[in-house]
Amino acid sequence: DHEAERHALAEDLFQRRARKGLTLNEARWNLYKPVYFAASMLHAGRVDAMVGGIEANYPEMLRPVLQVVGVAPGVRKVAGLYMLAFPNRELVFLADTTVNIEPDARTLADIAHHAAEFVRSLGIRPRVAMVSFSNFGSVDHVESRRVAEAVRLMHSEDPDLEIDGEMQADTAVDAARLKAFPFSH
Repeated sequence: DHEAERHALAEDLFQRRARKGLTLNEARWNLYKPVYFAASMLHAGRVDAMVGGIEANYPEMLRPVLQVVGVAPGVRKVAGLYMLAFPNRELVFLADTTVNIEPDARTLADIAHHAAEFVRSLGIRPRVAMVSFSNFGSVDHVESRRVAEAVRLMHSEDPDLEIDGEMQADTAVDAARLKAFPFSH
């Protein structure tokens, strides 16, 4: 019975979010929205993944997932991760182009760490370029220094991770251009 399952999922959501302003009626109403239903099925372990967002913008999809599923233990901040597949080229992952505004060095390092761990879970050796408007100090600015500090943090925390920056996007994707910086990792 789909209605009984929907009500059970709503009850579970209500129990977890009641002290965050959610009423049982709102939980029941939300479970008629596809994103809440899918996220609740994911949280309950009834499905392995969910796909959404074709007809909704990013925050409209992210907010419900965070409310229903939450974050993994040890995660300080959430971040978006895009996977781009091109013919005759290795996969490209872009981490956080969607969520955090002016992240500090610690947040940038955490984003790099979690993105790299996800890529490793796919059996792919990650190569991380921390992108900025500066190429290895060519522009002395608080933002480029933040990115460089995140790289230093990652070098000390995950020495096996191939990571460097700060670098401009064209430097990150062009091996010939990167050769102009022979010290790069």
